[in-house]
Amino acid sequence: MKQIEKYGFYTFFIAFLIALYASIDLNSRLNKVMAELVSLKSEDQFTKNRNEIIDDDLVTFDNQIIDENTIKTKKEEKPDEVENLPQPKCEEKEEQFLAINPKIDFDSLQKRYKVKSRDEKDDLRKLSTKEKKRRFIELVLPAIKESRDRLMVTYKNLLELKDSNLTESDREYLDNLYKLYRIQDRDIDKLILAVKPHPISVILAQAALESGWGTSRFFREGSNIFGIWSFDENEERIKARGSNGVYLKKYDSYVESVDDYMLILGRSPKYEEFRKARMETDDPYELIQYLKVYSELRDEYVRRLRIVIKANKFTKFDKEN
Repeated sequence: MKQIEKYGFYTFFIAFLIALYASIDLNSRLNKVMAELVSLKSEDQFTKNRNEIIDDDLVTFDNQIIDENTIKTKKEEKPDEVENLPQPKCEEKEEQFLAINPKIDFDSLQKRYKVKSRDEKDDLRKLSTKEKKRRFIELVLPAIKESRDRLMVTYKNLLELKDSNLTESDREYLDNLYKLYRIQDRDIDKLILAVKPHPISVILAQAALESGWGTSRFFREGSNIFGIWSFDENEERIKARGSNGVYLKKYDSYVESVDDYMLILGRSPKYEEFRKARMETDDPYELIQYLKVYSELRDEYVRRLRIVIKANKFTKFDKEN
């Protein structure tokens, strides 16, 4: 009898050990599965954050290309189909609500676009598409004109100095420009190439794309119109959310932002072909072909520039200038 009880105890004990082992093994497997899930979730979150750097801060086209009333990304279009853009669904045509009132006092606007802090009325995210575009142009166009006009004066001065007997002040003037545009061989033809401004329509289209029509955080907080990156830790800048060391420059005014953009296109080696092209033509649709290097979107970026210029009738500003 005692032997039977002894065998019963051993049987129970062995069964208990087997159950315990199974439980431990199951728990181990569960922990392993949970660890894999956490890892996948972390990786997915990292990918999401990385992909949202541009979407969140630069307000690129996520569900729309131009606005709710024109072209949807879900409808793929070839570049040669741009000429047949669909008309806006709104009752008022695009050129009507984008036309700037000729009575606008640009001198008074200059006081408004040179600001270090944004007030409620300059938060374009809260405006309708129609009003957002109008307000964005009112804010940015005066700055573009001021910067471009100064460059045009410099360009004309250089054309006069090219074949002239230079004075001491002329040489000093050129030396400062050579240094600014990093032209070490002091070739005045290269300087002329660097300084010549391109059409307003191209500048305005890039401004609209890069700032999401003035809704990006960098535009609101740092007057950064063109999504210019910062590589100098000693300058004022804004960190992109969810990024690993990506910063964008912070400017005191829209004019300063446009000046920097024009300088970059005027001296960066990557825009050399663009500079050569703008010496030959002022056709915005020709020039934007050379701006694919401005964005990782490449050809798609050129296509969007073309759409923005055409759909918003930006070439009218070239004729007015």
